[in-house]
Amino acid sequence: MSKSFLAAAAMLLTISGRAAAAPAAKPVELKVGPAHVPGIVSFTLSTSVNGDSVVVEAVVDSAPLGAAEKGAVVAAAVAAADPTGTWAASGTAGTLAFHHLVGEVWQKVDVVSNYTDTTGAGTKLKATDSAVAFTLSMDETAAAVGYDAMGEPSYITVSVTDTLAWTRALEGGETAATLLDAFQAFLVAEAGEGVQVVRNSPSSLSVILRYEESAVNWQVTDLGLESASKGEAAKLDDVGKLIRRGR
Repeated sequence: MSKSFLAAAAMLLTISGRAAAAPAAKPVELKVGPAHVPGIVSFTLSTSVNGDSVVVEAVVDSAPLGAAEKGAVVAAAVAAADPTGTWAASGTAGTLAFHHLVGEVWQKVDVVSNYTDTTGAGTKLKATDSAVAFTLSMDETAAAVGYDAMGEPSYITVSVTDTLAWTRALEGGETAATLLDAFQAFLVAEAGEGVQVVRNSPSSLSVILRYEESAVNWQVTDLGLESASKGEAAKLDDVGKLIRRGR
């Protein structure tokens, strides 16, 4: 584990020589997959406490790279994104939680947006004890080419709540609208209680989940769509009654 990763974790406990209080609510969690090819992991972190946000770009310049090592690279990039040291990531085995220092309190990061990963890996975003909106968006001008960075046939796969799994082999020329149409049809047919589907536009779809613990896993391997696909998880204030399910 890198020194920068450990330093980022330490910031959750101490700032300017004084203990910083940690918030009770849990932040959105990110789990990165192992890197198969060199690439870039980029995303935006935001907190609803005061609207602050920061853009993070982590360069993975060697592959293959395990999830834990890749997570350390991402954590170091979070720490480096703001020279004042008010953003931090901590975690193990490639699973990271994010916090932002506001005053003397480390506030949870409750929105992870514009997430892209071009290292040939899958991604998981998880939210606990809150309703959450997961959004998958694609550049409406992008189109699939039918193969990945290694020349193998490409695919898109999305798993909602670890039970609803949708996978589609991609063919050259397929667009965001075509793919999200198919994904939406799958969700409407298969999703049960606690799942709401919102089509924001032809190139963007949100899944609102009202479970005590919710997660979405996704991976887009196609060279034409990988960098054009963005994921987001945003905790919602309107919690209401959350559904307990098997984990």
